[in-house]
Amino acid sequence: MLNRWVENRIKGFEDLTGQSADYLRDIYEGSHSAFFKYLMFQQGIGAHQSAAPSDALAVVAIAVMRQQDCGPCMQITMTFAEMENVDEAVLRAAFDRDLDALPAPLDMVYLYAEAVVRSDWKSADYEPLVRAHYGDAAMVDFALRIASSAVYPTLKRALGHGHACTSVKIGGKVMAAPRVETHDETVAAVA
Repeated sequence: MLNRWVENRIKGFEDLTGQSADYLRDIYEGSHSAFFKYLMFQQGIGAHQSAAPSDALAVVAIAVMRQQDCGPCMQITMTFAEMENVDEAVLRAAFDRDLDALPAPLDMVYLYAEAVVRSDWKSADYEPLVRAHYGDAAMVDFALRIASSAVYPTLKRALGHGHACTSVKIGGKVMAAPRVETHDETVAAVA
């Protein structure tokens, strides 16, 4: 049985994002200590921002979500980016992976994050370019956002949630469900 504080916290998150957080209830029911550790992670590493601008962090998170999720986690990413007043055109371009529509250096930030999350060695080519523009402190922000963004869809899938693709709203406009590229498709494209 969920205690009132925990349920209010989860319900508040659902109300804010418009997405189910049943996976959080499962974590709490399975292990109270794991739930509180998750909250510390979410509020610490997951929310860290010291030097990188909000638009660049949003692009990083979207690049990760395009590889990891096909709906609910992407919608949460968009909702939080909109709350940070990230330009809708930037969100749409990143969502569509339209690198020509992403202003420089956000296009490079996208490619960097995408390469990192794919474990692609091209990240070593993009990293110095991103670092030169944003600096060392922002690189820490980017690294933490890349790693933490991948946690949410992975955690949900591991707990038996997140097996449905859904459309995503950006600025009130409904976009088609994002297509997550599978490992098998990547291998076939390279071969």
